[in-house]
Amino acid sequence: MTVSVIVITYNRASTLDRALRSILGQTFTDLDVIVVDDGSTDGTQGLLQGISDSRVRTLRHERNRGITVARNTGLDAIRGEWFTFVDSDDEIVPEAIGVLMGILDTVDPSLTEIECNCVDAATGKYTGEGLDHDQILDEATIVGKMKHDHWGIIKTSLLEGERFNEFLPGFEDVLWTKVRRRARSYYVHKALKIVHRGSGDRESIREWDPEESARIYRHLLDEKAWLENHERYRSGEFSRFSFWGMVYTLAADDRKSAEAYHVLFGRAQNSRSLSALAKGTWLGGPAAARGTIVAASALRSVRGAIRKRKSPGKAS
Repeated sequence: MTVSVIVITYNRASTLDRALRSILGQTFTDLDVIVVDDGSTDGTQGLLQGISDSRVRTLRHERNRGITVARNTGLDAIRGEWFTFVDSDDEIVPEAIGVLMGILDTVDPSLTEIECNCVDAATGKYTGEGLDHDQILDEATIVGKMKHDHWGIIKTSLLEGERFNEFLPGFEDVLWTKVRRRARSYYVHKALKIVHRGSGDRESIREWDPEESARIYRHLLDEKAWLENHERYRSGEFSRFSFWGMVYTLAADDRKSAEAYHVLFGRAQNSRSLSALAKGTWLGGPAAARGTIVAASALRSVRGAIRKRKSPGKAS
């Protein structure tokens, strides 16, 4: 069986070589490596042109189109029966894919998703939290217990032609929610991916303003499976999410979407302070909602400045 490995990159020539060497150096060799260059302007293309391994295919966007579009470009190019993503600033240990594929032989050949943990390159600590032993995964465990960075492989057929919602940048888990509802999943308590933090440029860059945030919240209302999972297994996140959905759509004067989020917020387990703020914002209408956004933005700026002052730096 072939495993397609998708690597999205944007101006990461300095780390891409390390990522690709870790992939091409796998003990499991039946690989289809798809590199999507999302409009890089550094030396990425020169690096890719120097790769002679026939397992590597390169796809290039002429301009930076964002991580979600780039991921879909990679998914459209899959040839393997299984697939995975590896960030262009990270790496996987030599036996990573072999260990995961080997679970089909040692545990259950009917598995269609196999997850593992990751290790932080700087601290040596596991990045994923919530699990401490090998186990079959159900929806409650995946959504309610697994936190932070995990990694794994997925059987391609589970996609059923679906792709990441390009109206929802940063919400890749919307697709994973749908896929996992069809999957038979297993977790291996090993760190098979090495995560490097703070490498500079991200895979792709896409900025948005409050109006785009309102559009994102509007599209999220159509993702019923994602909403159901968060309401059922992540009550705290669901409360904050539905609050900000109400605020941003109300600020954009989208009354229909704001009402939908107001209803969702009413079903959530909310703190008294957040409930009071939501009530005042709702009664105050679009102007109050815009004021809440401005106040929250100012608070984030102050907190950021405080953290910056507390962090060690070079003496002037």
